[in-house]
Amino acid sequence: GTGDLFGTGDLFKFTEAETRFQLPGDCNQDGDLELSDVICLLGLLFQGSPESLPCRTAAASLTLMDGNGDGSIDLSDAVHTLGFLFQGESPPVQGVDCFGIPDCPENQGCQ
Repeated sequence: GTGDLFGTGDLFKFTEAETRFQLPGDCNQDGDLELSDVICLLGLLFQGSPESLPCRTAAASLTLMDGNGDGSIDLSDAVHTLGFLFQGESPPVQGVDCFGIPDCPENQGCQ
């Protein structure tokens, strides 16, 4: 079947079999990995805002946001991203380039 992820029309329509490209850790989907993504993740974890990640399934969201590769999305992923952004620590385990994830919209920075 097809899905219309955010009710925005054809831009985000895709079939379940299609893979869209995402930037690892880009929680707010602005096309860059930056401090605003850490804030987005912390908001999701502790304030319920945003209410969900951009991918439709838990597995796809885990692939997108598990920056430290420990198999969960939690505070340690935010800390890992901060270390990468500001202290020269290792990048997200998925890397720093766009890659395909099923059940996610196309990230504007990956087009």
